Amino acid sequence: MTIVTGKLGDLVNIRTGKLDVNAGSPDGQYPFFTCAKEPYKIDIYDYDCECVLVAGNGDLNVKYFNGKFNAYQRTYIVEPKDTRKLSTKFLFFFLNSYIEKLRANSIGGVIKYIKLNHLTDIYIPILELHTQDQIVKILEQADTLRQQCQQMEQELNALAQSVFLDMFGDPVTNSHNLKSVKLSELVSVTSGATPSTTNDEYWSGDYPWVSPKDMKKNYISDSIDHISEMVFEKTTLKKIIPDSILIVVRGMILVHTVPIAMNKTTIAINQDIKSLVVINDSIIPFFLFWCLKCQEKHILSKVSTAAHGTKKLDMEDLVNLEILLPEKSEQNAFYEKIQICDNQINIYLDYKSKIDILFSALMQKAFNGHLNIEAVA
Repeated sequence: MTIVTGKLGDLVNIRTGKLDVNAGSPDGQYPFFTCAKEPYKIDIYDYDCECVLVAGNGDLNVKYFNGKFNAYQRTYIVEPKDTRKLSTKFLFFFLNSYIEKLRANSIGGVIKYIKLNHLTDIYIPILELHTQDQIVKILEQADTLRQQCQQMEQELNALAQSVFLDMFGDPVTNSHNLKSVKLSELVSVTSGATPSTTNDEYWSGDYPWVSPKDMKKNYISDSIDHISEMVFEKTTLKKIIPDSILIVVRGMILVHTVPIAMNKTTIAINQDIKSLVVINDSIIPFFLFWCLKCQEKHILSKVSTAAHGTKKLDMEDLVNLEILLPEKSEQNAFYEKIQICDNQINIYLDYKSKIDILFSALMQKAFNGHLNIEAVA
């Protein structure tokens, strides 16, 4: 089946937000859309519409919203010129399917970004509105399954933190009066880097090269990008051994979240991440990982703004964190309890992975004319 396509720029109006990324208010009434995956809050709104929001830099992503909101100056606000010809939700799912191409086309150095023409030059399928609505219905059903898995994962992670707090108290206030030491006494810190992107041999190997876009789960065994052994031989980039603790220390994600994870295999990291390797026998890496996870809000409060506007976590603030140090027998007991949660999380992650594959396949078929709507519906 041949699908007629049209240039997106001919079918939509595109504008950008006007505000600085720091304009939000935690207790605000309206969503404030930035380039982060989740919106912040703000006290005032400048827009009231049904639209698709495309992050213009950083963690490129696509969101759908209908109502009053405000937006960061690097966020594109995309609205159909005629909703009788182009459904806003159809536009959302289409751009969501196109996000990897946008990431591939992004330009810039440390913080990648897209230009307006990266959107206006996209070709989108021209379908009857009834067909668009049917496709949206199918994709929403698949997306609901994905969200349910994500919600369950979040609840199990919250349960793990509750177990930690029950056993050891608040790690920030040390409510159980446990022995504590500075993080600097427990770990060595390793920095990352980006190998030259002009050397294809560097990017043809099996070693996961972890960047903030991979830091979306507790335990990392793989990444989107991979590098070769040659990188470690020809550059200063170091291998990160398994059971190291990874923490994002630079990037706009730090406006609202401090991603922390453990690697389960040998990896490398980019310059926005630090690796913490336990060098003190009095603590096990798994316990330290959860001790840091349970004081994420405290760590977030130490995030500052660099000269070029991005967020950063200074190493001095990080290594001076106080870390609880209960007996190792108690640490191991905590580990055994959390394994139950982790096993359940792995089940949901596996299920979510299969749903993601199905969802991606459905989107590809929907937008290339190969989706049998009647059969799926």
